[in-house]
Amino acid sequence: MKLKLSFAWVTACLLLAGCAAPVELIKLDNEWARAYTGKLEAERTNPDKFLVATSFEPQLVDLSIRAEKAGDAIAASDPAMAVGFYRVAASSAWKSGSAREAQVLAISDKAGKACASLPKQDASQPRDCIFLKLVPQLALFDVKAREIKELVSAGPTIPPAKHARSLELVNEIGGSPDGIVARVLAGYRSVETVAPTLRGYLADNLTVEYCAIQNFFGSFIGSLPSPAQVDSMRTVVNGAKASLEAAQISTTCK
Repeated sequence: MKLKLSFAWVTACLLLAGCAAPVELIKLDNEWARAYTGKLEAERTNPDKFLVATSFEPQLVDLSIRAEKAGDAIAASDPAMAVGFYRVAASSAWKSGSAREAQVLAISDKAGKACASLPKQDASQPRDCIFLKLVPQLALFDVKAREIKELVSAGPTIPPAKHARSLELVNEIGGSPDGIVARVLAGYRSVETVAPTLRGYLADNLTVEYCAIQNFFGSFIGSLPSPAQVDSMRTVVNGAKASLEAAQISTTCK
């Protein structure tokens, strides 16, 4: 993921929060920005991603818990502000990895109720409300990506007993219309005019999601699956690529 573009998204959050936000939300937003950009930079420069993730997990978990509680406390009286707190809570939970990512969906559901009570519903805070609907998909991708990594790193080839699960994983990520790529892409299209920084951030994530299955396809072929299995996975990967290219999203993988 591109650090510069990701940081632009974080900065936009802070600017919007600062317009009318209480001191507590601004404080939590600043904590989120520091933790998130610090984690990205550490991952970029440290080959041991596991140690990087572990070192940031406690901070992100604590931030997520505090932000969720703050949102809960004002959800009935000030749903617009609660949405801001829930954004920080969900983002932090997502990036905490397995430590708290299971809570992302519950936070998203709370945010959805708060957004629904706003005067124009999601349109009142489109950047926050749309992101909060999509963040469970982004967190789910991370879960699937870890499983892919485990399959690839377990040995020189993927064992035949895991070929069927490999196909399922790629379909869960890239399958259309119910795969993660399709769902995030729908959100990407919906924010074309209302949230350009979020749109760019989602495009970055879509590239990462596509590259995960494209790269995995190479490992899968090297494991000598059946021709039918190869064709099935190729269809999903090529379909995801075509969808992203039609939306002018990069499918160039490092």
